[in-house]
Amino acid sequence: MYDREVTNINYREFLSYYKIKDPEIYKTLLPDTAVWRKSFSYNDPYVKHYFRHPAYNEFPVLGISYHQAQLYCEWLTELYHQNPERDYKKVIYRLPTEAEWIYVANGGNEAAIYPWEGSYMRASNGDIKANCLNFGSEVVYRDTLYKKDDNGLFQEIAIYRAGPHNLMGAAESLNDGADITAPSKSYWPNAFGLYNMAGNACEMVAEVGITHGGSWNDPEYYSQNHVRQFYTGEDSASSKRGFRFVMEVIEY
Repeated sequence: MYDREVTNINYREFLSYYKIKDPEIYKTLLPDTAVWRKSFSYNDPYVKHYFRHPAYNEFPVLGISYHQAQLYCEWLTELYHQNPERDYKKVIYRLPTEAEWIYVANGGNEAAIYPWEGSYMRASNGDIKANCLNFGSEVVYRDTLYKKDDNGLFQEIAIYRAGPHNLMGAAESLNDGADITAPSKSYWPNAFGLYNMAGNACEMVAEVGITHGGSWNDPEYYSQNHVRQFYTGEDSASSKRGFRFVMEVIEY
């Protein structure tokens, strides 16, 4: 599996290839930069600069649909087979399955809660281990309340509660060091050497509509390896959602 989330510069290389090969397909592959405007009406600079500006080269590409991520993987597969000095005769680049993603995030420890050892969001020096929506607590969990709607039916409402000992004020650094996303190769790698398996960008898996890992704008609850999030449609996009790929060897 790729050791980081696919970056803006990675994806721009993909676009450059199709801009020459097939300008019509190229247009369909452009990220939806308007996702930033949907998230923050005052953040027009991200609409204009997040994907294109060199300062964000190594940041995870966002605003990408499931369909576009699949086409990116197909492009990697094509490039690989064009290399006469390739290590394997035939491979496929693709999105990881949900089971593969969780296994790799666990780093070889089936009981792992997060991609790192232990059950805390902070290191011993107080630094937060992932780029997420920080409530100032090492222990944030989801609770479910029920509220009647206008028809008298009970609807579930998810809320997030902080543990009673949240260590606010005990650490020298009280945030995760990032305003939105951080570079894809940031924070602590897990036991398999993979970065940002928790936080930064929630990552699409092969099963349509499911992401794992949580994002920069999700509570810490979603940074847990096993916790799913959902989206609708192969062509939808979000300022929180990115992806990474796996290379499967088909023929040695």
